[in-house]
Amino acid sequence: MQVRVILDNAKLDAIIGDIAEAQRRGVARAMREIAEELKERGRFYCPISPTKSQINNARKAKNLKPSKAKMRSTPGALARSIDCNATDKSAAAYIAAGSEGAAYARYIHDQKGVKWHNRGIGTVAKGPQADEKFLTRALADLEDEGVIEEIISDHIGEQLR
Repeated sequence: MQVRVILDNAKLDAIIGDIAEAQRRGVARAMREIAEELKERGRFYCPISPTKSQINNARKAKNLKPSKAKMRSTPGALARSIDCNATDKSAAAYIAAGSEGAAYARYIHDQKGVKWHNRGIGTVAKGPQADEKFLTRALADLEDEGVIEEIISDHIGEQLR
């Protein structure tokens, strides 16, 4: 006597479809989390304008009168301008063309050694991580630290449990 069990193709297709949809949702959430991580790391690495008190303290150290000049921008404009977006297939951090820090974003990110050489007092106060290529370094460090792979495996793995 022969025993035979047949799995209905419609049921199998539904199971495979559910798994594929769960993975797609997991990847979409992973890409969003990666974009947010990239944005936050870029904000941590980006240079910052000095505050008025930092400028005045630097002038006092050189025995100069306090500055009466108006600030060109509010410190942190570049960091506030970093935004992110994600799709099912990509994650990105960027500085939008119309944002507060857009006017000098490319200059600060790409032209150290060409148009500028030394870090300003606001950037020095922020720490050694604040320098040029802040978005490029943010992505490279997230890759080197394995953060991206960890996020993807966490989100895809939770969908299959």
